[in-house]
Amino acid sequence: MKARHILAVPLIASLVALTGCLSSTSDDETTTSAIPELADDQKVSIVFESYNYGLAGAWTDTFNSLLADFAKEHPNISVTAQKPAGNSPNPATDTISSIRNQMTAGNPPDVAQLGFSDLDFTVNQLQAKSLDALVGDEAVEQNFEGETHPFAPTARTLSDWDDQTYGVPFVFSTPVFYYNASLSSRPDWIRTIPRVRGRTSQSLPRRSLTRRARAEPTSIA
Repeated sequence: MKARHILAVPLIASLVALTGCLSSTSDDETTTSAIPELADDQKVSIVFESYNYGLAGAWTDTFNSLLADFAKEHPNISVTAQKPAGNSPNPATDTISSIRNQMTAGNPPDVAQLGFSDLDFTVNQLQAKSLDALVGDEAVEQNFEGETHPFAPTARTLSDWDDQTYGVPFVFSTPVFYYNASLSSRPDWIRTIPRVRGRTSQSLPRRSLTRRARAEPTSIA
């Protein structure tokens, strides 16, 4: 049976629930129904779309392992994993267009991995519904608390929009630039530093390189 009204919140995630995109609408407002709790013997299937499935290597292995653990804990829920439709070298750039096209066809994924930079578009253009509306505030809070490792308070609100939770943070990426400060004592030190973001090291003074090392912004994926 293909279920369009089932969301497994504890799955894995910087994930956004897209099931709510199929809510009934009227001329002036959209109504959202809470997702009913599954019976113990009720079997359903959901689709999980992640750009990591377009990348070979550790991330795909990680997701496969997480889905295997999820299947053991929830044997009545079948999860079909897929990558976004598209041919971009970086599958993450295909995510929004892939979901939008599937929504147009009336068959969007139930859960999708999105970048935080897409949250505005996801809420206001794709009309995703909040987890608070779909599963309730208590379930959202319980998921963030976890069994042994709760989310940090500052991480819990990263997918919030207008005080509603639309996603669950999955991974944080902090680029770091390292350099050997002792090289500056050598007359030819500038020649030993590799190219930085397409610019030769000769065009970057030592102060600039130091500033890059200290002030590289945190990127959230």
